[in-house]
Amino acid sequence: MLAEAYYDNGKIEFTRNYRFKHSRFKLSVQVPDEEVMNENPYNLPQEVLIKSQAMLAKLDAIRNSPLPTGNDEEPTEKQLQRMEAFELRAQMRIEQGRPV
Repeated sequence: MLAEAYYDNGKIEFTRNYRFKHSRFKLSVQVPDEEVMNENPYNLPQEVLIKSQAMLAKLDAIRNSPLPTGNDEEPTEKQLQRMEAFELRAQMRIEQGRPV
C-alpha cells in the first residue's frame, strides 16, 4: 500500500487517518534527494575526502590490532587507561553520528 505522509521534526504524519493492526512496525520511506542534507557540508574536494577515509581506516586498523603476544605481561595501568580513552572517544563519535 502506498500512503502519503509528511515528515515533521522526526515524526511521520500521514495525510489520512489509518487504522493499523500493530502499534509499531517497519516502513519503507522514499525521501526526495533535495531534502537530504549534503554529506560534505564543508564542500571539501573529493580527494581530501578519500584521503581522510584512508587515514581513518589506518587509524582503525591500529586501534583494533591485537596487543603484542611476544610476552606474557599484562598491559600497564597507563596502557589500559589509553585503551579506555580510545574506546570512549569512538563511542562518543558513534552517538553523535560522526564516523569513527
